[in-house]
Amino acid sequence: MRQNFARSARRSRLDERSRVTYPWRMAQSDPSAKAVPGIPATRLDHTAICVEDMDASIALLEELFGQKVAHREQVASQKVSAAFFDFPNGASLELVSPSRSLGGNPGLEKFLEKRGDALHHLALRVTNLDELLRRLEARGVPLIDRVSRPGARGHRVAFLHPRAMGGTLLELVEAGGEGSAATASHGDQSR
Repeated sequence: MRQNFARSARRSRLDERSRVTYPWRMAQSDPSAKAVPGIPATRLDHTAICVEDMDASIALLEELFGQKVAHREQVASQKVSAAFFDFPNGASLELVSPSRSLGGNPGLEKFLEKRGDALHHLALRVTNLDELLRRLEARGVPLIDRVSRPGARGHRVAFLHPRAMGGTLLELVEAGGEGSAATASHGDQSR
């Protein structure tokens, strides 16, 4: 009985979310409205899983994928540990964990308390990230970051608020060397 109630409540929340309106969207009913450029993503950059125990998660995925982790680092600006498994199509699977040695990341710690190890965000590769953020903000798209910040692997990153995509956290990634503000400094790069 309790399980059915929980399932019913979850279904109700999902139904409410599917009816979400996005005030930032261009009115579809106005044929004379000028098309507004969207996010010019060049590819999926990575999918991220938030994990409590980075070393145990890396060991599990190394065994599962039959490959070694490609890159690990501490991202001081975000107070996280990050590890990447790269795939031939250019996309990566990122493991991200709050780094207590950098002071911890309250957002990720709250995420782990609520959901445990789980899918955290999707990331799209873009160019001219700061200009894109200005355009999105002008359209009223809910942003977490209004300007890009240093991310892993020397990239610039910014997050859209989950309200922008029906509850999914979206990261925009500008590769180091692309666009206007592409230099970043990062902490200890190991492995």
